Amino acid sequence: MARRARRYEAFISYSHAADDRLARQLQRTLNRIARPSYKWWTWWPPRVFRDETNLLPGDLGGAIERALLSADSLVLLASPRAAASPWVDKEAATWLREKPPERLFLALTEGTIAWDDERRDFDPTSTDALPPSLRGAF
Repeated sequence: MARRARRYEAFISYSHAADDRLARQLQRTLNRIARPSYKWWTWWPPRVFRDETNLLPGDLGGAIERALLSADSLVLLASPRAAASPWVDKEAATWLREKPPERLFLALTEGTIAWDDERRDFDPTSTDALPPSLRGAF
């Protein structure tokens, strides 16, 4: 029998250089509120994916993509360093190709995100915290 892909409530995408500490705290917090204390044993290991806690050595790219595609939501910690990260951009592009944009949540940690109502898109001249794959996504 084939092993079923693990489901995650959320996948956290972030720049390690910019937001490692925040991503760790966010994962701990989400895991705590997502698991009732009287059922702690039934929901372990955590159902929030963060690469440093959920990956085993080996096929990192494939494992990350499988986890991303099995997640219900993507939480992108937005910053100029995340915007410049090829990994964050690939995760966002994969999400948008396979999942609904309504389940992608942006958390600005540094930099600027500006929306242009006329263009119905992020303002490329003012936004420095989003990866290129999010241009035109909403």
